[in-house]
Amino acid sequence: DAGGRFTCTAFSESEATSKSPEGGLRVEQQGEDGRLSVTEVRVLEVTPCAVHGALTTLELRPLTGRRHQLRIACALALGAPIVGDDLYHAGASAARAARTPHGSVPPLPPVRRRAGLFLQALEISLPHPATGRTLRVRAPEMRRFAKLRERAASGAAYTDEEWELWRSRGT
Repeated sequence: DAGGRFTCTAFSESEATSKSPEGGLRVEQQGEDGRLSVTEVRVLEVTPCAVHGALTTLELRPLTGRRHQLRIACALALGAPIVGDDLYHAGASAARAARTPHGSVPPLPPVRRRAGLFLQALEISLPHPATGRTLRVRAPEMRRFAKLRERAASGAAYTDEEWELWRSRGT
């Protein structure tokens, strides 16, 4: 449910539900169906980028489980779609324009559909089914994320051919 009303509020470390040392932003969406979705957002790194203006690496912590919750929070509430998100890209452009006086925000660059969505779970915590103790599973960040940040930091933009070649090798 991508419609509904969004509320974004800052929270401090003492108010956070996770163990990160800093606060962040809590995004709440009251869906058209009446169900609430809540996501905590923390900025981990900002990389200047010739194509996007900036690539921001986020920690996204869903406190509820709704379909496309993280994609919707980024695109429609924050106006910053996840790289490669062709589903909510247009909505992000509209959300950015609606929040800025006189449409002064620069438009988003076109989405490259073939690149795939730049979203990865690095850690999942859940209760162990037999013991009830917290089970934490971690994965390393895929190399393609660091490669995209490195390329952005160098000031280079990809041509369509380079993008396709990079994508085929970059997972």
